[in-house]
Amino acid sequence: MRYVLKNVAAICEATGTSLENVVRRACFHDRGDSFAEGMDEWAVHFPGLKPVSTTIIVGLRTYPARTPSWT
Repeated sequence: MRYVLKNVAAICEATGTSLENVVRRACFHDRGDSFAEGMDEWAVHFPGLKPVSTTIIVGLRTYPARTPSWT
């Protein structure tokens, strides 16, 4: 997520805008084990009101056993 957001920020800046103007996120995971880490990074970049976020996890068998810090 950090790598992706860094690249998106660069694209935004090149076009005269910023990450603050992102209005939604759609993320697809092939496993659920990286979901919480990705959302933690999302929260770092959007500490206040966050853009709409949709996550689809293919093959999820159990929910990650961890207290999320991004709620």
